[in-house]
Amino acid sequence: MNSELRMKKTPKLEYQKRLDKITKIFSSIATHADEQSTYRCPYKNRFDKCTAKFGCRNQKKPRTKDGLLTCGSDDKLDYRNAWEMETTDRDAGNDEGIKYGTGSIMHNDERRKLVVGKNIFDYADELTVQVPTSCGRTGYCHECIVEIEEGMKALQPRTEAESFLNQNYRLACQAVIKDADAHIQFTPLRREPKILTNTQVKSIEVDPIVSRYKENVYYEREIIDKFRGHLYGVAIDLGTTTIVMDLVNLETGISDCVSSFENPQRFGGSDVMNRISYDAKFSGELRKALVNALNHEITAMCKRLNFRPEKYAHS
Repeated sequence: MNSELRMKKTPKLEYQKRLDKITKIFSSIATHADEQSTYRCPYKNRFDKCTAKFGCRNQKKPRTKDGLLTCGSDDKLDYRNAWEMETTDRDAGNDEGIKYGTGSIMHNDERRKLVVGKNIFDYADELTVQVPTSCGRTGYCHECIVEIEEGMKALQPRTEAESFLNQNYRLACQAVIKDADAHIQFTPLRREPKILTNTQVKSIEVDPIVSRYKENVYYEREIIDKFRGHLYGVAIDLGTTTIVMDLVNLETGISDCVSSFENPQRFGGSDVMNRISYDAKFSGELRKALVNALNHEITAMCKRLNFRPEKYAHS
């Protein structure tokens, strides 16, 4: 029976040691990212210059040739206490001091009244629209691109940070409202994922860690389920922008279904370090978004093959 099953002998203890080591490394990275997000001001660029428009006691004169002040923070104290911020009417919990126009801004079927001086990103927050950013909304990362479907003339002219854009595309953090009596409609820019399929096919021996012998399904040498008609495995390529899933028949080694979609974790930043920092602040949100998306896609793939995952899949 052993020869027929051809079970893999995985050293579980060694595997656990490697897993613990990787966990420790990522835990250290998360701690460092959390410290950076708390103590290094997001308005401080890599040249230690301040890009903020508001006042801060860490700003040092004179201004440099590019018009920026030098940041005097040593990144050891919580920078947020240095900001000189005034309480607005909205912060105080009322709208008495806000002058709304007759116009509105819309995404999908949701609308908000326009106010001169606010930017598209402010309204994206109010409309709960996920717009990616990794630079603290300073215009440096160029990630928060939105398409202005209507109302371009109601926005202030493009800033230098938007010089690479044309037609009706803007950076959400830079597109400021100048006409509150107009109507604006916007949509975040989304990439269409593509799968590379024209590759050389190699012949390999099928030897999965999960296998079937007669009516039983095994994980290594342990029976984990009864055979229910199908034995599938899902291979997942989890990229920062695109996720590709491959539903593979574990008995034949043949891929029966391939799917791709945008990584739903983009709202936490476009790169791994920013997402680690985001997860340190909002623990579990990124994982929940990913798990929900994967489960939804697995269900869709199984539906294409005319079987229900809750009946055949083993969790």
